[in-house]
Amino acid sequence: MATIRFIRNAFLTILLGVTLAMCSRRPDPVEYNGHTYIDLGLPSGTKWATCNLGAASPEDYGDYYSWSETRPHNENTLNEGLWHENELGILRRHGAIDEYENLTAGYDAATANWGGKWRMPTRAEFEELRRECTTETHEDYVLFTGPNGNSIILPFAGSKEQSIFRLTYDIIGGRIGHYWTSSADNWHHLSCYYYALKSHDICKSSSHMGYSVRPVCD
Repeated sequence: MATIRFIRNAFLTILLGVTLAMCSRRPDPVEYNGHTYIDLGLPSGTKWATCNLGAASPEDYGDYYSWSETRPHNENTLNEGLWHENELGILRRHGAIDEYENLTAGYDAATANWGGKWRMPTRAEFEELRRECTTETHEDYVLFTGPNGNSIILPFAGSKEQSIFRLTYDIIGGRIGHYWTSSADNWHHLSCYYYALKSHDICKSSSHMGYSVRPVCD
C-alpha cells in the first residue's frame, strides 16, 4: 500500500511539474528581416513586433512619427510627409494611400525603416488585437495575451508635438499611449486613426501629431 501511495504521489508531482512548465512556457520571438515578432494566434494571422519602431526593448518608448512620415518626428521633418494634405483624393494622386485608404509602402514608417513585409497595422488589425486578446494594465504598459497564450506589451509612451515630448496623462492620472494605424478617414477633413492604449478605443487625430508605431507583418 505504501509503495502504491509513493508511486501515485511521485506521478502527481511529475504531472504538476510538467503542467506548470507548460503554463509558464513562452516561445522565443521569431526574427524576421532583423527584427522580432510574436505570433499571438490571431485569426488573421497577423504577427505583432515585440518592440515599437525605434525601440531597443519591449519597454522602450522608441521614436515618434507623424502620419505618412518615415523619419522620426521633429521640427525638421514636419514637411516631409503628406500630413498637411487634407483630402484623400490628393493623397491618392500622390500614391500615398491605396483603395482601402491605408498608407502605401513609400509612406509607411514601418516599411521604410524595417523593410521586408513589415508595415504599420491597419485600423482593422488594431480592432482585432483589442477584440481577440485579453489585456492587463500595468503602470507603464499594457500586456496583450492572444488566443494561443503568447503575449506582447505596448508601453504608455506618451506623444510628441513638433520637438516637444509629452508623457501625457488622462483625467484620472494614468499614463496614456497613442499608436498610429495606417488608416485614414475623410469626414469633414482628413484625420487619421490611432489606437488609444489607455481606453482601448480607436480614435481620430490630426496627422501632424507624433505618435508611436508598433509594426506588424503577415
